[in-house]
Order: sequence, then C-alpha cells, then structure tokens
Amino acid sequence: MHYLVMFSRAVPDYEPSEAAMARAAESFELLVQAVARHGADDPLTAAHHVHATVHGYLMLELVGMGPVGPATPDELYQAGLDQVLSGLSNPAIRID
Repeated sequence: MHYLVMFSRAVPDYEPSEAAMARAAESFELLVQAVARHGADDPLTAAHHVHATVHGYLMLELVGMGPVGPATPDELYQAGLDQVLSGLSNPAIRID
C-alpha cells in the first residue's frame, strides 16, 4: 500500500511538499550516478529506463498480473533489471 501512496494518485489532490520532491530528486540522482558508473552513454535517459522497468514490475505484482510461469516475482524483477543494464553496455540491442 505504501508504494501506491508514494507512486500513484491514491490520495486525490495530494501534492507532495518541496522537501519530498527534493528527496525524490536526490534519490533519482543516485540512480543516475549508478548507471553512469555502469557505463551508460546517456545516464539520465538510462536511469529513466531502469526506473520505469522497476516500477513496471512492481505494479504488475501489485495488481496480480505476475509472475507468468515458474519464475518468482524476485526472479522476474532481477531478469528484467539485468536486461536493462545489459543494454547500457550494448545500446544497439533493439526490439522491433
């Protein structure tokens, strides 16, 4: 439930404080720095992709749409994150 309060509009008309937004920006900057260390050519965009992947897996689990097959949610999450991170060092990977 905390996730939905933090990352959705579970409380209509709620606007986070400037301090909360600053803390969120600081946290995201740590992710940008981490993907830069991993070798991303464009750390800001790469961090956005990692962030979106992580939140996508979490939402699928929260709404009961995963996992599919024998893998656990943790295994699927790790595999998805590994795929995104491998793309940082091989940006020519495309899904068309």
